Amino acid sequence: MTIADSRVGKVLKLGPSTAGLSYNFRRRRAKLRRKKATGALKKLRHKQSRRTKDINHKVSRSIVDYAKTHCSALVLEDLGKIGKKGKARRYVQKSQWSFYQLQSFIIYKAALLGIPIVYIDPAYTSQKCSRCQKINKPNGKRYKCSQCGHFDHRDANAAFNISALGYEFYGRALIDRDISAGTIGGPHNWRI
Repeated sequence: MTIADSRVGKVLKLGPSTAGLSYNFRRRRAKLRRKKATGALKKLRHKQSRRTKDINHKVSRSIVDYAKTHCSALVLEDLGKIGKKGKARRYVQKSQWSFYQLQSFIIYKAALLGIPIVYIDPAYTSQKCSRCQKINKPNGKRYKCSQCGHFDHRDANAAFNISALGYEFYGRALIDRDISAGTIGGPHNWRI
């Protein structure tokens, strides 16, 4: 998980590499399937579920604590339709990570602390340059802009785009006085 604070230009990578964990569990499950060990497969599935839940709890706590410390809102991609079609669906199936669970943990922990949440459209966030806004196709996990030459990790570039979109909306709404501080009992949720 990558978070970015566009106001100070800071990027944080939270949690372990989920790709490595998922690959390890996939490989172990394949071995157990070949042996037809259904009991061991069930135990491994539960172990992966517990591990994912534990990591999601820790990452969501770190994210919400960062927002509380820096008195800022949280900006999330609206991932309601992720996993339904195209490349995103294949990515979700391959990664075997519970993004919805992570998002729900962030939402309820932010609600307890009264941190507002802003949802943005995820379209082109990983393809748009965070410096000049030109759309380029990333090469794997590397992002290089053909216009300005900006080079960054794909997730960090996307995190800055998400942060900037949310800050643009949230800052504009504060000026218009549409958003007030959240209260315990539920965060304010806005969709852009």
